[in-house]
This record gives sequence, structure tokens and C-alpha cells, in this order.
Amino acid sequence: MRRLPSLLTAVSLVFGLHLAACGGGDGPGAFDDGPQGDLDTAPPVPGIDTVVSTTAIKAGGEITVQCVGYGFDPQGVRLIVRSQDAPEPPEDALPDPTLPDGVTQTARNLNGTILRFTKADRFLVACYSPDAQMLDDSPARVVVSPATAVAIDTEVDPHELKAGGRINLTCTATDVYGNLITSGLVPSITPSQGVAVSGLSAQMTVAGTYAVACALADTAIVDQTPESVTVLPNLPKKIVTRLTPNPIEAGDATTVTCAALDFYDNPVKDLPLSVYLSSPLLTLAGRSISTTTAGVYSIKCVPQSEDWSLFQLIPANLTVLAGRPVSLELRPVPKKPYYGRNETLRVTAEAHDAYGNLIADAELAPVTMVPSTGIKPVDTNPTGMFLLQEEGLYRLTFRLKAWPDIYADLDIVVEGTGPLLSILFPERGATLTGKPSVTLRGNVADDETGIEVLTVNGIDARNFVKSDGTFTFLLTPIKQGLNTVKVVVQNGAGLKTETGVGFYYSPVYYPNHRNDVAAGLVQQGVRAFLGRDFVDDGDHSLPPDDLATIIEVLLTSLDIGALIPNPVAEAGPYTVLLSNLRFGKPTTQVRLFNGGINVRITIPNFSVNVKAEGTCNFIIDWCPDVSGRVSSSNIMAITDVLIWMDGNGQIHARTQQVQVQLAGLNVELDGLLGTLLGWLIDLLVNTFTNAIEQAVEDQIGSLIDETITDLLNQFEIDETFEIPPILGGKPSAVSLLTKPSHLAVEPEGIWLDMAGTLYAKKAVARNPLGSIGRAACLATNEAPFELPWNSEVSLAAHDDLLNQALFAVWWGGTLNMTITAEDLGDTDLTSYGVENLNVDLDFLLPPILTDCAVPGKIQLQVGDLYVEATLDFLSNPLELGLFIQAAADASLAVVEGDEGPEIAITLDGIPVLDIEIISINPDFPLEKEVLMDLLRSQLINDLLADVAGTELISVAIPAIDLSSLVADLPPGTNLSIDVSKLYRELGFTVIQGKLK
Repeated sequence: MRRLPSLLTAVSLVFGLHLAACGGGDGPGAFDDGPQGDLDTAPPVPGIDTVVSTTAIKAGGEITVQCVGYGFDPQGVRLIVRSQDAPEPPEDALPDPTLPDGVTQTARNLNGTILRFTKADRFLVACYSPDAQMLDDSPARVVVSPATAVAIDTEVDPHELKAGGRINLTCTATDVYGNLITSGLVPSITPSQGVAVSGLSAQMTVAGTYAVACALADTAIVDQTPESVTVLPNLPKKIVTRLTPNPIEAGDATTVTCAALDFYDNPVKDLPLSVYLSSPLLTLAGRSISTTTAGVYSIKCVPQSEDWSLFQLIPANLTVLAGRPVSLELRPVPKKPYYGRNETLRVTAEAHDAYGNLIADAELAPVTMVPSTGIKPVDTNPTGMFLLQEEGLYRLTFRLKAWPDIYADLDIVVEGTGPLLSILFPERGATLTGKPSVTLRGNVADDETGIEVLTVNGIDARNFVKSDGTFTFLLTPIKQGLNTVKVVVQNGAGLKTETGVGFYYSPVYYPNHRNDVAAGLVQQGVRAFLGRDFVDDGDHSLPPDDLATIIEVLLTSLDIGALIPNPVAEAGPYTVLLSNLRFGKPTTQVRLFNGGINVRITIPNFSVNVKAEGTCNFIIDWCPDVSGRVSSSNIMAITDVLIWMDGNGQIHARTQQVQVQLAGLNVELDGLLGTLLGWLIDLLVNTFTNAIEQAVEDQIGSLIDETITDLLNQFEIDETFEIPPILGGKPSAVSLLTKPSHLAVEPEGIWLDMAGTLYAKKAVARNPLGSIGRAACLATNEAPFELPWNSEVSLAAHDDLLNQALFAVWWGGTLNMTITAEDLGDTDLTSYGVENLNVDLDFLLPPILTDCAVPGKIQLQVGDLYVEATLDFLSNPLELGLFIQAAADASLAVVEGDEGPEIAITLDGIPVLDIEIISINPDFPLEKEVLMDLLRSQLINDLLADVAGTELISVAIPAIDLSSLVADLPPGTNLSIDVSKLYRELGFTVIQGKLK
């Protein structure tokens, strides 16, 4: 066979010319016969050779065959064509010129014989001269590959699977001549949602019915009769609660729907579910939930008989709004049958719906007074504070601005001389901001003996009194947090009066608005350091407690064989097919660097059977099929993963170029031929390296990216939890939101700052500036807080966030409560002469936490707590109205809560307690000063001693639910902190520990 003159003829010709040029065989000095002696006069050797125009065509193509040589009649030549795989004809049999199926002779001319091939095969073509009995014994080899596919057939296994499983496709296609096509085929799956394709395999994660077909890559050719594949839900992992409608008004109902979902959020049927109501105020009738009490309630669907911890329970928060107001309740402070001139009166007007729910933001119209003179509204609060100037009987009418038909009247009797002293500003329960300068405004009155003493916080202020009895006094210094004012006045007759007020001051406040949560974010509310052991602690046992182990779990669950395409390569004359892929348990090593992590994945004991089918259109004209085995002691894939946060606070991870190293690679090819095909071994080495690298980069890389992103985004929290009732109070719901605000990845660890806020639905008739900010304790040179990195994990929460927790509990109405003797449990008040106790607490200000009052210590403060109490004291009915200013030393500790560790705020003692009685029933036999001394000596001091060790509130330390990241982990697999240290520094509460 040849495409040029035959090799033998060419070699003979060259060799003959070479000899002739060298003088033939006579040696040096032989006689030269001249030109005639240069001619080769030997007759040509008889022989026949086959020359083809090409050795590789597609079905339907044609080749031209020429028969060249000497000693035969060209006109009588025949072509002998047979499949290369056909049996060899017997040696004594004459060649059969019958053309096989798929081969036809279309023409014969001076250029040769034209053959057309329609069957894909490897054919041998030889020239044969019957007359001369000559047959080319080295026939030409023609490889016919299929033409363009016109029909595709699909086989898929399995036809039914659970979400998260894989299907494998077997694709066959034929051209117009019926030739089989096995390469260049890809899956076409409709719909595509939840489908991840790799080679001829696809992972299916969304339940439903799919049309699965094979298609020709980069064309519109696809199997028109696709296979149907049904994806069923996997095992249930989540139980989700949905409420419709939400919110509702008090007295209305919502419908609860429970749904069990698998890891991929597919609904799972036939899991019996029930509804758990966290509050006794809710009523469940079938699927309908109703209540007449406004608030936010957590509704949770749960399994009826299974262990709750096996599932991720996702509750819904039912918001119940107050209805239309139907009444207006007035609460005068002080509450007395009559008042004296120059006394101040504070009135709280609370609107309620038909069920008694407070409508916290109901706005009042201007208060009307009859007669219109004699009582003056105070400018800073004209609908809630009044100065009683003249004697008389007055009717004050309070009316809702939006509902003028809702109103209430308050009758006031003013007679006789009132107190010598009234404070007009700051009013009770004030929150102040701006410059740290507050001017006290008040009024003193004594028409007969004059004022001899006036002190403000112990400083003489007589010179600041004007002729009309008003005075102003600059309060200094102003502190962050609670500021108390004590004013004492004494007239010429020796009558002494004192009063006080408490207010909060800070340059920074955080508003509490459920409709504008971002306005209340504390930018560095939570700070976290995740050390090297968080990334890889070297111990990859289960359950996972580091990133490396999580990645290993993912790799172990992957079908790596399905990630490598099959055929894995088509290069040169060979198509390389795989089968029976095996490997050991993958392991990982993770290392931090500036800006990301380095991941090393080792896949041990890798082996796969290979078959290389040759098509002989590459390098040499003879290429047998080769089979064998490729193995590697381990395959190491090394990649860098960049980690960063964008301007919107979203964390991203992206795998970079993957480097693959195959250690101990061994390619075993069958037979002697394997040792000759070094180029094929190189092909297999390069092919496997590239295929594994692509699999890691496309599939494993994306899993690593998603896992890191999801893991770090677990620090973004948005959940609502219920605050149980305190003593005689009511429950409330507090929402927590954290969002990443800064991210830095360094060799020592990952630094993550989070903006955070806590907020609640308003349930108090107060309008402070917001939750108080620490504001560096008003210092201009406070050193920045440095988060420690000498432990596996460090978490720090700022006081501003802790104060938001206290504010939210107060804002939700939990602290405003009624306390009876039964609520005090084992505390026996009868030994103190107290019976029939009923106490109403009205916190005009939220409790706050600060370390600014006493450097190095943390203090819990409360200003202007108003208390109305009715009781029998020493067998006498007593009605009291009093204000309390208090500062309590507090400590923080880690306690074990229902769902993990929590930071608890505990009261240690109350070093500051200022109680001012502002009203007492006239028939009580003791003056208020005597009563106060008696209460202190016989009741209050003992109660204060009992306060030590009382836990006020606890805040959960968040845990990461790993089962929400990795499908194969059991539900409830959490990553939490084993706390080893808790301390305070620069307004931060810091916990350090290890992951568990």
C-alpha cells in the first residue's frame, strides 16, 4: 500500500542510483563506459501496489484507488475490500472481489477506481490482478468514521431516584447510513433546575419528572424521544411552618401549614406533624390559630412521634396587631385626690382596643381644659405634663387625634399650697443627646417666708432663682448612661422639700423600628476570630469541628467517577474509555494565607480500567486497540480559594486554578505492544491529570466554594425568640439580626466583624430616642479594642448590642408588670408586716448596661422606675406612688441554656438606690418620710440582700447547624463553642474557647 510510489520501488531506485553514482560494483578506477554505463538496464521486478487518495473519511465519502506496479494488465485489475476485523481468508482460496456491505464502486477512469463507503469501519483495500495472479500483500487501510448524527437514542439508569442522587446516561447515535456514534454526546435534561451535569452523569436535587435525552455537543441535534426520570424527595430534614395571613389583628385567626422538606427543600409527604404553641395565650382549633392578645408569637411545626432533634425546625413568627382603639385610659402621676398650687402633674394616656391591647403609637390631639386658664401644659410635653398654677376644679379632656370619638376626661382639684419645688426639665424618663450639657429648669414657691436653701446635687443654687420663682442650673458633669438629679429646697419656716429625676444621656442612640431594622445596626456589634484550628485542627473524626473535616465529608459522599467524562479523551487515533473506577477515602489539609485558604485534597489508591480504541489516523498507519489499567498511589489536587466580602456585606469564595499531581502513577497496557506505545502512556497521564483537575475545579471546587460561603454566612443571623414572662409580666418576642461588615483572612486566622441589632414590637407608651450607645464613655482618646487571637475561637459582643437586648425586652412590654405576693414565690412578706401586696411597675426607661460609671466594673442602671403599690402595712391600708433610681453591680457568666451556652447577666448587689415617695393615701397614719425610714429598715434592706445572684437575662451564643450545609450529616449536628474564658474589655464582652 502506498500513497506515493511503493516503498520497495523507491528504495530500490534510490539504492540503484546511489550505486551507479559510485561506479557500480567494480570498485575504484573501473573503466567508464560513458553515459550508457549510467543506465539501470535490469528489468523491473514484477509486483502490484495499492495507492489510496486518503486513509480516513466519513461515511458517505469516496476515495480514489490506484493500482501501480509491473507485470500485470492494468485493465484487468480488481479491488479486494474487506473489513479489517473480518476473518482472514484461507491461504489457498482465491481473492473474492465481491465488495462488502457499505462499499460500492461508483466509477473507474484514468485516475483510478472510485469507492464509496457508507459503513463506519476499518477496511483493508488491496489491488488484485487475476491474470497475473498478483495480490498486494500490504493492503491500504481506510478508516471510515460515522457521518453527522441524524438519530440519537438514550438509555438512562436509574429511571427513579431520590433527590441528591445521580443518573447515568448511555448515549448512542446513528448517521443517515445507520452507523453507530458513541462520542461527542452530552445530556440534555428538561427542566434544568436542580440538575448538575458532569460527563454523561447528572445529579438531580429537585423532585419532579424530567425528560432526559442525549444530544450532540455544540449542535441542536437531540433525541426526540427522551427517557422519563422521576426524582422523589429524600428523607425529611426540615420542618417548615407557614402562616396565612400574617400579621393579623387581635381576635382574628391565621391558618398554619406544616411542611416537611428534605435537604434540598423538596416537600416530603406522610410524615405526621403537629403544631407546638409556645404561648398559652394562643388557641389552636384544627389548623386555625387565634388570640386576643397583641404581640409576636413563635409558631413551630414539629413531628408527632419522631425526636425533634433529628430535624431542623423552622418556625414562623405570628405578629398580632392591636385592633381599632375603643377606649382611652388615663394614668395621672402622682395619683391624688387633690393637688396643690405649683405642683407638676404627669399624665399617661393609653389607647386600648376591644381586648385591652395597648395601641402604643396612638397620637393625642391637643388637650382641652375647662376652665382654660390655671393649668399650663409644659412646653417639652404639652399632652403629658402640666404645671398646676391656680386653685380650682379642672376638667382635662384627652382625645385621640386619628379617632376623635375616643376620648377620656380627667378631673383635677387644685387647692391650697403645693410643694415648694417642681422640676420642669428634664422631665421624668428623659433620654437626652447632643452636647454633654443639660440645663435643669424648675420652679420654687414660698409666698410667706421665702427660700433660704436651694441645692442641686449638693451645690448652692439660690442665686439662680428669678423673681417669678423659676430657676435654671447647668448640670455638670454629664455622664454616659444614668444621671440623677437631687434638688433640695427649704423655706424660712424650716419646711424642707426634696425631689429628683433620672435621665439617660449619650451622643449615640439606636432606633428600634421593625420596619427599618438597618437603622438600628451596631456596626461592630459582634466580632469574631476563627483561628487555624477552626480551619484545620488535624483531627478529622466525626462529628466535624473544622472546615477541613466538612470538606472531607463532602468529598467522601461524591461519586468522583461520575465527575470524569467517559470517553475521557479523544486524541490522535485513540478514544480512551474508562470502567471500574476505584479509590480510597479522600483526605484534606487546609492552610490559611493572606486573602484565602490553600486546600490539599489527597485521593489514595486510585485505579481505573482503560481501553484505548485506535482509529489509525494519527502518527502511524497501524494502531491496534489497547486495554489495561491506570493506577496511582495517590492523586493530590492543590488549589487556592480566595475569600472576600463585597460592598453589600456578602461573603464570597472562589477556587483558583487547580494543580494535580499523580504520585506513583502506573500505566499497564496488555501485551508486548504496551511497551512500544510510550506516546499512548503520555496521553493517558496527561488525560487523567487534566480530567481530574477539571473535575476538582468544576465540581469539587464549586462545593468547596459553596461550603465556605455558607459556613461564614452562618454568622448572618435573622431569627426571633420568645422572652418568657418575668414574675407577673407578659411574654414578648425579640428579633436578632447580624450581618457581616468586615472580613479579613490572614495566616493566623479569619477576622469577621458583624453589624447587629436586636429589636421588638413596641408595647409601651413611651418614645425614647432609642437604645443607648456607649460612645466610648465620652472619651476622645479611648484605645481601639483588639480582638485576641490566642485561642481557637474568640467572640466579642459590644455593650451597645447587649443594651439593645435589654431595650427590646422593655420595648416589648415584658418589664411593665403587676406583681403580687404569689409571684414572689418563697419570699414571705408577712414577717415584714406586709399583706395583700399588689405592685404595678412602669419602667419609664429601659434598664441599661454600662462600664462607664465605675471604670473596670459593669453596672446595670435604671432611671425613673415608677411604682404604684397597694398593700396592708402594719395592718393599715397603704397606697403608694414612688419613683426609683437605681444602679446595680452586675457580672457576666456563661450558663447552659436549653439549646446551648448563653451569656447571663446576674445582679450582684445594688449600691445605689434612691426611692422618692410622691404620693401616699391621706388616711395613712405615718408621714412619708417616717414611712420611708421604716420601709428601709424593715423591708428594703433585707430584700436588697436577697437580690445578690439574681439572673436578669441571658443571651444565647449562636451555634452553627452543619446539617444545613452538608446533606449527609445527621440533623442537629452543630458547631458550638466550648468556652474557656469570659472577660470584659473596652465595652466588649469577650468569650474564648474551642469548637466542639
